[in-house]
Order: sequence, then C-alpha cells, then structure tokens
Amino acid sequence: MIDFIADNMEFPSHRLRNSLIEMQWEMGYQDVDSGIKKGTLNTTIGISAKDNPDAIRGKRSHRLIYEEFGCFSRFIDTYNTSLYNVQDGEVAWGQIVGIGTGGT
Repeated sequence: MIDFIADNMEFPSHRLRNSLIEMQWEMGYQDVDSGIKKGTLNTTIGISAKDNPDAIRGKRSHRLIYEEFGCFSRFIDTYNTSLYNVQDGEVAWGQIVGIGTGGT
C-alpha cells in the first residue's frame, strides 16, 4: 500500500526505512545540512505472531491490525495478551482491529 500511495498520490512519501524483509517502514527524510530526521516519522512494524500469543507482548501501539484472524487458531489468546499494548489500566488509547477470514 505504501508503494501504491507513493506512485499515485500527490503528496511526498519519503522513507527513512523501507525493509520488507524486516517488516519495518518509517516515513520521513534526513535533513542534508544537519543530518536530523524530519517529516512525519510514522513507523509501521509487521510482526508474525503465528501460533505464539506472546510474540507481540510489550509492543506499545496506537493501532494493532490482525490479518486473516479467521484462520488464526490462537487469536483470542493473542488478542487478550495484546490488550495491554493499547491500554493503561482502564484507559484505552489504542485500537485493535481483526480483518479477513482466512478463506474460511
């Protein structure tokens, strides 16, 4: 999606980090004169949880998106584990989204 937006939208989409292998992307640019990172500095990190509910433990986030959760056998365990990533006590400051059915 990031590549599609970069090719088809009129606003700039510079990236400081663009690693499909490591599943990490950071938007922005580096100032030529000072070397300081500038821009939105939004970061997207992909994590493969597979059958390990603890894979995302401790990853603070504003938004967690689970793809193909319909075929994710331990989704409820993973969801319950990840609640602590988007809330602090009784205050929720993030969002968890499950999409896709996994072909089922």
